[in-house]
Amino acid sequence: KKLAILSVRGILTDEQKTTLIEDAVKYNCKIIAITETHIPDTELEEEISIINEDNTINNYILYSANKEGNTNSTQGVGFLIEKSLSPKFQRISDRIVTAKIELKKRNISLIAAYAPTLPMSKANPSISEAFYETLDTTISKTAKRDFLFILGDFKAKTGSLHHSFPNEIGAYGKGHHNENGIALAELCVQNNLYVTNTMFMHRLSHRTTWTAPMRHFATKDGTQRRNPIRNMIDYIITRKNIKHTITNARSYSGIITDTDHKLVI
Repeated sequence: KKLAILSVRGILTDEQKTTLIEDAVKYNCKIIAITETHIPDTELEEEISIINEDNTINNYILYSANKEGNTNSTQGVGFLIEKSLSPKFQRISDRIVTAKIELKKRNISLIAAYAPTLPMSKANPSISEAFYETLDTTISKTAKRDFLFILGDFKAKTGSLHHSFPNEIGAYGKGHHNENGIALAELCVQNNLYVTNTMFMHRLSHRTTWTAPMRHFATKDGTQRRNPIRNMIDYIITRKNIKHTITNARSYSGIITDTDHKLVI
């Protein structure tokens, strides 16, 4: 079974929605948490279907949430979930939503999160504090027996935090860390969580989740960088007591959705 996170940079048109489903089908993802939907509705639920070449039909439900009374936003967070899973969706805030899938023996609880940017957090720390407090409360309300997955664009660099948080952050991050990374690691400590896509040794291009839109940047000495600026900022997180059930976690760049982020599965 596969689940994923993708920052879509807008999913307003029928073409954008169809493209996202095509990526879900291509990578066999039953669940994709999505951020930056740009959908202004406070809460939205929409059924979307595509017909495959063999005339089979893939039915998904698109869920999204945003600020109340908002009419034009670059934010928005939600899920694309295969209809047959019949999830129970809930808007927690304009940055956090949940979905519960009831199974015969054990439920799956999903949390999609879209963290404020680091500049926004520094300019107004209360925004970041409110985000993590709400996320912490949402996690604590999740049944201990549930399979819990937190999927999000956290704007968090965690690369060098493995040494300080070895039980929460794996050895296969990227680069250094930032303040958002520390906040995320501390959240994991408080809730007994582990960041799955830092667990597995993959080539760097399969660990990074975001690529700067402009490919070439000058280095400190004025020469051009050989490679684009890439970071790992999107994560799939689960409880430590079920991390052994995760067989792989990495990013994929072969999607057709128009975004500067990669699909993390």
